[in-house]
Amino acid sequence: MSPLLKIIVAFFVVAVVAPCQAQQENKTDETKADEAATKKAVTAHWLGVADSLAKDYVFTPVDAVDAVNSPFTLQEKAIFRHTQTVRGDDIGAVYVWKEASGRPAVIGVIFAWSQGRNRWVMNEFHSLHKNGIAMDLPGKKSWTTEQPGLQWQPFLKADPPDSSTLKQKLQAKALSRRVSANATDPTKARWELRLVPTAIYEYSIPKEGVSYGGVFSLCQGTDTELLVIVEARQTEGKAEWHYAFAPFTDYQLAVSIDDERVWESPEGTVSENGKPHYWDFLEQRPKPGFEP
Repeated sequence: MSPLLKIIVAFFVVAVVAPCQAQQENKTDETKADEAATKKAVTAHWLGVADSLAKDYVFTPVDAVDAVNSPFTLQEKAIFRHTQTVRGDDIGAVYVWKEASGRPAVIGVIFAWSQGRNRWVMNEFHSLHKNGIAMDLPGKKSWTTEQPGLQWQPFLKADPPDSSTLKQKLQAKALSRRVSANATDPTKARWELRLVPTAIYEYSIPKEGVSYGGVFSLCQGTDTELLVIVEARQTEGKAEWHYAFAPFTDYQLAVSIDDERVWESPEGTVSENGKPHYWDFLEQRPKPGFEP
């Protein structure tokens, strides 16, 4: 190639090709920004739907002895939010309804997943209450269980709870890390669940000898599939750690502590009344105009 031709080619690259590449890069950046803004708006919309619906639920104890807790109180703000990226495109939020003492009585999630130009809105709940509870949602299906919500167990090979609340929180985090779990779907595909490193809800009930309680979440992506509840208790004059599990999925669960299997949960059944775990379809809603 002659020197003159090399100069002409170089000029063409600088004058024509480079600006086109820059323009394309700018367009890509703008597209990414628009997509991110749309995704944020879609998430905010469906979280708003969940927040609005959560206020309509009324949970009450079925035992008259529990009248002091009637009804349980919704904590106004969601304690956890998720977008499901592993299966489907769920957008949802987790809420807690509390006893008068502050102990969590019911934990529930309201979420929405796509079906064409609509989203199905669903609800899922697990009782954490020691006695039976009933759910009332005007104009919708109800749910009642007379079973205790949790089966508590002492946490073996655990140091006694420290006298400091801050150190108890650290101890509870360490205990939660000893728990591992996997979920298996109907096709036998299996997922290892991811522990959220901090409790999604904390409480203390001095009158009941509970100096610290923490609810931990094990997730598929950011979608809660298992709740691990840990409490520092005074039991017969001795400080001990106790734990309980609550399934939050329609998949089979297998749970281990220190890699030793300690608990299993079968597949969930939709709209199954009478059990501590309940999930069901609520309604269909059209997607907002800005949602793809």
